[in-house]
Amino acid sequence: MLEQLANLLEAGELVPMYEPPSAKVFALKTETPNNCAELRRLLILWHDTLMSAVKRTACRS
Repeated sequence: MLEQLANLLEAGELVPMYEPPSAKVFALKTETPNNCAELRRLLILWHDTLMSAVKRTACRS
């Protein structure tokens, strides 16, 4: 699910690409407590970013 979210953000050009979200997910795939916490943090952050973009787009229609 996180990989799909990363792909949506990249395709929609909603995040800076100097450190692509998909690369972050790939780097954090090993399951350690710190990585799991960071993946949860990214999930919330990217979800909020995507939802903000959806709301902005909906307001234009």
